[in-house]
Amino acid sequence: MWRASESSARGQSETLGVVLLLAITIAGTGLILGFGDAAFEDTRSSTEIQQAELAMTVFDSRAAKVALGDSDVQTVDFGGTTGTLRPKPGDGRITIKHVDYDGTGSDEILYQNSLGSLVYENDDTELVYQGGGVWRRDGKGGVSMVSPPEFHYRGSTLTLPLVRVTGSGGSAGGAKVRVTRGAAMKHVFPDASQHYDDDSSEPTYTNPSENGKVQIVVESAYYEGWADYFRERTNAKVDVDDADREVTVELISTGNTGYFEMPGEDGSVDVRGIAGHSMTDFEITVRPDDTDSANFANLKWSMYVDKGTTQFEIHVRQNGGSGCNAVASATVYYSSDDGAHEQGWYDGDAFEAECGDYNGDGDDEVRMVIDLVDDDDGDGSVHDAESDDPRLTYTDLSNSQVMNFKPKGTPRDPVTLDGHNPPASWESKNYEPDDGDRETLDRVVNHYTSEIGGFALTIDDKSSNTVNEGASYGRIEYGGGGRYITYLHVTDNEIEVETA
Repeated sequence: MWRASESSARGQSETLGVVLLLAITIAGTGLILGFGDAAFEDTRSSTEIQQAELAMTVFDSRAAKVALGDSDVQTVDFGGTTGTLRPKPGDGRITIKHVDYDGTGSDEILYQNSLGSLVYENDDTELVYQGGGVWRRDGKGGVSMVSPPEFHYRGSTLTLPLVRVTGSGGSAGGAKVRVTRGAAMKHVFPDASQHYDDDSSEPTYTNPSENGKVQIVVESAYYEGWADYFRERTNAKVDVDDADREVTVELISTGNTGYFEMPGEDGSVDVRGIAGHSMTDFEITVRPDDTDSANFANLKWSMYVDKGTTQFEIHVRQNGGSGCNAVASATVYYSSDDGAHEQGWYDGDAFEAECGDYNGDGDDEVRMVIDLVDDDDGDGSVHDAESDDPRLTYTDLSNSQVMNFKPKGTPRDPVTLDGHNPPASWESKNYEPDDGDRETLDRVVNHYTSEIGGFALTIDDKSSNTVNEGASYGRIEYGGGGRYITYLHVTDNEIEVETA
């Protein structure tokens, strides 16, 4: 009896063991299938998003062809994806503003319009074409750039072929997208038919950008991606407003740039002094006046600023020889308080005349190149003292060393060339008057023009007969540095997007 009971219990245990093993196996198989389904779904979704990203990049390229006039119609296949695809014409907005366009604080909105977008959504991932670029937002809300927008900034030239999306409808699954031209391309800037403040007495929308700053404001759900791109592409000031989901990039106008004709007596040359000493070249090539048979023997020529309490002068004067052998001194005078305190710099043999057949008539002509700022080594900087740079001594000036102001010629306090942001590597040096302290003309001119900001240098030719301004010319260049703008080119380009 006992043995039978024991045998029965053993049989029941074996049966329970088989049942438990089967249960565990079935449960394990279910878990494996469950995890496998999830992994498969993740892999499928990831593959689809990669396919959609590739298709959106192709769309970007083909949309640009339509927008910029290289093609009338383009089609892109988003096959192999199950996400939704739809155009959103009112999505995002761009504003281009010229701040302080006239140097007196006036602002002008040059352009303002919606950007529109084409949006692909798959679960918690978005791929968006906007502004000529492609952006991706993942499930955690982060935005990254897949391909760059139509924002081309090189040197100090900004080219913005704005691509705006119009269209309607939407589709799920593997859609085909057709892109056609919308409204005709419109030139926004430059446009000589448009005037600031819509006033014919005001300047037209023309280059170069001479005053103030140009701001580009993008309002977009993908503003973080735009901000990253602006920071990567420029060294400009970039501000982000999370509350309004907008990013602002600000470029500083450089004013006159490149070659310019020399104005006559009492005419002026516009100069943009920029903090950070970004002026890389500022040279004046002068010819002697036709009636000056002495050929620079009587040279007395200045460029000066008398603006509020600011006094500034660059004076060039014959200091030996004539004709091809003429030597000229250079004086730089500056006061920020109407002459109560002054800073003076002088070099007795800063410039030499030269002769050559410059106009191709077979005869030699005499000229003098007044090289105020140069970048001979071409590295985009004037911070390095070069061997041929004139070196000026910090000194007390006499009346004969300037033409327009009356220096007191009394001892002054030491001067420190600083106060700029960002500072130059050589700044914060102290200079004692009449103690033999010297500095290159490059650095001195860049420092004071940075102190003054935007201004006009007025021409003063002694008795109006030592320089032939009509045969003279100048050149101003800025290093750009990713923060400045001289030329702005903006067009409005509309595309129409249809999904099927």
